[in-house]
Amino acid sequence: MDINSLRYFVGVAKAASITKAAKHLFLSQQGLNKAIHSMETELGFSLVERTRSGTVLTPDGKRFLAFCEQTIAAFDRTVADIAQRQLAVSQGPSLAIGATAYALHTVFDDLANNKLFEQLRVQELAPSNIAQLLADPSNTDHLYVTDLFENSTLAKRMLSFNRFLPIFQTEFGLVVPESFSSREHHVNAADLVGIEFACFHDESIDWVLEKTYGDKQPPNIILKTSDSTQLMQWAESRQTAVLLDSFAFYRLKASPSRTSARLRFITISDMPRVTTGFLFRHDAKLSNDAKLFIRSLQALFRTRHAEYSRMHPV
Repeated sequence: MDINSLRYFVGVAKAASITKAAKHLFLSQQGLNKAIHSMETELGFSLVERTRSGTVLTPDGKRFLAFCEQTIAAFDRTVADIAQRQLAVSQGPSLAIGATAYALHTVFDDLANNKLFEQLRVQELAPSNIAQLLADPSNTDHLYVTDLFENSTLAKRMLSFNRFLPIFQTEFGLVVPESFSSREHHVNAADLVGIEFACFHDESIDWVLEKTYGDKQPPNIILKTSDSTQLMQWAESRQTAVLLDSFAFYRLKASPSRTSARLRFITISDMPRVTTGFLFRHDAKLSNDAKLFIRSLQALFRTRHAEYSRMHPV
């Protein structure tokens, strides 16, 4: 049993479903089932009960879950500390990284002052460009940080030929004023047609709008910007909903620059989740710098955003 096994079990516990957890962990359902069964065999007791509606933890599984969460948190803190010490005595990894706009706004902006990024050469690329580069055997840049929607054509195309190591997962929703009314705090995609809203302008949100409106220009968007702070200020001052992702909302909500707490985040139901992580070819021979970068960023992100992960389970 290793740390990944513990993460697999926590994923199943939070998703309450082997199928949902397998998608989130980028594993096959059969592989995840086998991993949980191996854990149960090694431990000598059952962790989950499989029902028609999903997966339920056994009493022993609930107790073991608390141990797993504490162990994973301690492991991530330790790895992050070691990574920081490694970076302190080195010049930092020298790498050329391709990243989507979404990853630049989340991963890189959030950790930009860390020594880990001093020697990086980061280029913003569209997911379609990354897919083309990964398919080109002459391309020497083999490490990318990208966002993938579950079950999207692009995700299937990229993952079928390449490797993907997740960093984090998020979901979309609406930031709304306190006066905004909704039924059971959920808004269906079709309801966006009747809402005056502003939106965060990147490819991920564009995809949501395309799924909602098709090829027609949305008539009810009054502002479209990549400045998420501006969107929050707009929502605070107008009776307007703002479409963005929960990760950005959590960061901005905790920011001392915010002038008002009278905002809510309402998840849009039936919207697929998006996972951000590292993408590279199966046959790529990762350099020591690349391995250090992957290991360090995963540990740093997990440690820094442990509270976000706790509040936003799978």
